[in-house]
Amino acid sequence: MSLSETPVDSLALAIANSGFWERMAYFLPFIRLLAGGAPVSREQLAAGLGRPSEEVTEALRQFEDIIYDEQGRVVSAGLSLLPTSHRFEVNGHVLFTWCALDTLIFPVWTQHSAQISSPCPVTGQLIHLTVTPERLEHLDPPSGVLSLLIQDGLATCCNIREAFCSFSHFFAKRQAASNWLSEYLDAHLLSIEEAFILGQKLARLTMQRFRGGKVSVCTRQCSHDREAPPGTWRDATLGNKQEERL
Repeated sequence: MSLSETPVDSLALAIANSGFWERMAYFLPFIRLLAGGAPVSREQLAAGLGRPSEEVTEALRQFEDIIYDEQGRVVSAGLSLLPTSHRFEVNGHVLFTWCALDTLIFPVWTQHSAQISSPCPVTGQLIHLTVTPERLEHLDPPSGVLSLLIQDGLATCCNIREAFCSFSHFFAKRQAASNWLSEYLDAHLLSIEEAFILGQKLARLTMQRFRGGKVSVCTRQCSHDREAPPGTWRDATLGNKQEERL
């Protein structure tokens, strides 16, 4: 499906109003802190949120996809110190993101330009972008596209990486994504220009909610209620090992 069938505004609202996206306001200070290139403690996050440390610790127990180091500090929460397919160089730090769409959102959140590179999962060709908080300044190849899948079951918010991020990839061209699209008939394939506009809208919607004090966590008990999620994660759609155990 193209954005001619699903306008950017409608698609942005569909994602922003999904249950899993509500907690992204919680991740926003994480992204800004991790952009400094170092692990983030619970105390740092609590200070960024203006919440008691005990409350933050309890909330983090319900986020299955966050990865911690041996000292219990966060090293991967949307933005990652551990390698994934999506390289995100910002403010002199080589970092990574959980999905392709993240790379277009995080420059707004960090207020820093980013150099992005990510391989097409089909052809292996690298897609290169330069993204500022306001502009898409460079794209190679120009034929690059981005995939998205918004599933009906996204009311669960405990694992955004599995539910949403694992379906957002860069492809070198539309034809390269044809087999993937045949498996996910409800998926969206956007030009990078369209995806950039979508990322801008999602970034600002989330920031507005955060400023308004709307910070959501899971209200249900997750299947794996634990202090630290496992250190290995695999892409649900491509089967590629993305992060190694610390």
